[in-house]
Amino acid sequence: MIAGQVLSTLVVAEMMSAIMLIIGRLGYSISMPAGAVVAVFVTVAIGTIAFACLGYAVAGMIDSVDAAQPVAQLTMMPLYFISGVWIPTASLSHGLRSVASVFPIEHLAAALHKATVSGSLGTALSATDLLALAALALAAGAFAAMRFSWLPKAAMA
Repeated sequence: MIAGQVLSTLVVAEMMSAIMLIIGRLGYSISMPAGAVVAVFVTVAIGTIAFACLGYAVAGMIDSVDAAQPVAQLTMMPLYFISGVWIPTASLSHGLRSVASVFPIEHLAAALHKATVSGSLGTALSATDLLALAALALAAGAFAAMRFSWLPKAAMA
């Protein structure tokens, strides 16, 4: 069940990435070497799998449907600020950069940045960031599968 949901999320994310790259090319004359485009799609794939698995792992721990959105926003918004999504990490203190490096958003942001500014596939892939995301995907996917139940928590009590 979880693998099927992750796969469908992956397909949608890759299609959206392709559309965004096409819009960038046609509407804004942005060009990227073929290796960089492949690196973007690889990074999007690994990042999507990691965050989808993480989402299912966290969703298994939230008791209420009404609490899911606030929990997601309260955790993600601060992480966006310290992970290089909105503010360059170079302008942050060493302590905040250390905290950000523990969370997956920083790894995804760094890997996507490297993929978009590099010329060849070999230099566009950030092995350490992609390995960190892959490890998170495996751990979160295993945790989500372990906690998965066909019955709601209220029915099991």
